[in-house]
Amino acid sequence: MKIDFAKLSQAEISRALGLTTKTIARWVSDGCPRDANGKYSLADVFAWRIAKAEISAQDEGEKSQKDKWLTKLRKEQALIAEIERKKLEKQYVDIDEVNSYLFSAARQIRDNIQAIPERISALVAVEQDAWKCKRLMAEEIDFVLHDLSNKLSVEAT
Repeated sequence: MKIDFAKLSQAEISRALGLTTKTIARWVSDGCPRDANGKYSLADVFAWRIAKAEISAQDEGEKSQKDKWLTKLRKEQALIAEIERKKLEKQYVDIDEVNSYLFSAARQIRDNIQAIPERISALVAVEQDAWKCKRLMAEEIDFVLHDLSNKLSVEAT
C-alpha cells in the first residue's frame, strides 16, 4: 500500500506530526488546510504551520516555533526521500506486490497438492505394497515442494 502524503486522514496526519487528533481538529478551526473530502496534504499543513508561525511571530519564543516546524518539515522530507531511495535500491518492496506474490505461491502449492491424487491414483491402485505406496506419495510431495522451491528461487532473482 502506497501512502499518498497529499491525502492523509486526520489520524494519519496526527501520527505523522506526532500530535493528537484533537490538536489537528483545533488547527482546522484555525484554518489548517484540507480538501473537500477532509484529507490533508502533509506539505500544505507544514507550509500552513510555518506561515502561521511567521505571521504571529512577535518575540523570539514564537520565532522558535517557525524554526521548529521548518526542522520538522525537513526531517519529514528527508524521511520520504530515504524511503524512495531505498525503494529504488530494492531495499524496500511494495506490500501489495509481496501480498500478490504470496497469494500466487500459496495458490500454486494448493493446486499442486490437490493434483497429487490424480497424478498417482492409478499407480497406488495397482500397488499392494504399503511401503511402495508411501514412497510414491513421498516422491510426489517432494516433486511439488521442489517445483515450488524452483519457482521461488527464479522469481526472487
